[in-house]
Amino acid sequence: MTFSRDLQELRRLLREGFSIEQIVAKAGAGVSEPDSGIEITKTPKGSTANIRYRTDAACCVHPDGPLTVTIPDDVHRTEVRLKKAASERVLCSEDKDFWDFTIAMHPSIDAQGNRVLRRFRDTGREIEETKRLVTLALDPRKRAEYLRASFDNSKGKVDSNLKTLLLQYLKGADWGAPRFLPLREKYFELQEVLLHETRNLLATQKRVWSVNPRAQAYSELVEELLNAFWHQDDTLLKRSMRFVSLVRFDITDAIMRASEQRRHVDDLLGMLAKRGQVPGREGIPHLLDAYRRYCESLRPFIDVLSDVVCAVEKLRPLPPNVGYKKRVAVMNSTRFGAIVRCLDPEIRHSESHGGTVIDDDHANVLLTEIGKDGCRRTVGQYSYWQISDMTLELQNGLFLAVLTSFALHETGLLLTTLVTPEFMSALVSIDNLVD
Repeated sequence: MTFSRDLQELRRLLREGFSIEQIVAKAGAGVSEPDSGIEITKTPKGSTANIRYRTDAACCVHPDGPLTVTIPDDVHRTEVRLKKAASERVLCSEDKDFWDFTIAMHPSIDAQGNRVLRRFRDTGREIEETKRLVTLALDPRKRAEYLRASFDNSKGKVDSNLKTLLLQYLKGADWGAPRFLPLREKYFELQEVLLHETRNLLATQKRVWSVNPRAQAYSELVEELLNAFWHQDDTLLKRSMRFVSLVRFDITDAIMRASEQRRHVDDLLGMLAKRGQVPGREGIPHLLDAYRRYCESLRPFIDVLSDVVCAVEKLRPLPPNVGYKKRVAVMNSTRFGAIVRCLDPEIRHSESHGGTVIDDDHANVLLTEIGKDGCRRTVGQYSYWQISDMTLELQNGLFLAVLTSFALHETGLLLTTLVTPEFMSALVSIDNLVD
């Protein structure tokens, strides 16, 4: 296909990274008909249309029917303003293909989460879908009727994969992919599911805090860190995109696995309690095993929190292969070090590699490792009482706080993102973008 010179230039600028700030498209406003025509203005935030027509150009086929207007379309003029960093360009054209190219553009989202103008295959469908979504969003009665009918048809069952699909959608930033159509078709159902889940998580967190006051203190520290991190982005959509890019694991799955470890430890300690008093040499290894299990369960969450600390404190980003000990050490060196005050990866490492030595004569636990010279050396030492206190602090404080905070941040961010104008623009782009 051969494009006009003006359109070739516009496409070249777009390929070079320019973004369209404004489009003003005029049709039928020629010299012979100065008061007859249509002027459409488009920006990444929305579009407006101004129609001018002569009185004798308007008529009703039926007295009470709709007004029809005849507008000459022999004249097309389009002005496009583009920007890239400090550079600005303005293109004006009277070519029909230039008009067709720009008139098909509507607000959408680019791969970085910025609002931009992109081309739609079917602009009429985009307008109708936007109208439907906005109508239901603004009218609680119609939305309730729609949801009631939807839940009745599905017998109260909602696709459990919708949340997973939403996370994939935000992670890939492929806003036009047809496989994400269920997000648009079940948009309000997904909202209800996330709202219900958020309420349940808030109630769960409240119950956890009432039973374990230590968990609340740690939760507040984690919340402070995460909130400082999210505020670096200017929209909720970008915060969600950053969240899913950082959390490279399934939070629900990780919480379920961590909960299994908690049940195992509770069962073990329950059996030990039935034995009454247990000598330190016999009881301490069980506490060390519990500590190791909690420490290992928290590892994916600590990976994320250490990356967040680096971003908030303006530190050099940690390479993906950095070890657990280094990540905890980095966190300890900042104002957020209190989050990991009860977490020592050396205990986990020593226990996992059979390097722990129980010094019952002095009521001490020695953490050892084999050096490069083949000799075993001590890398840490704790008293029995310190091990007991740290295990309880980890179990009833940091462990519970991290699990509940991450679950709440995920559902809370997703829920608030769904109702933003940016996400609505992305939603109507599904299966309708040209490029």
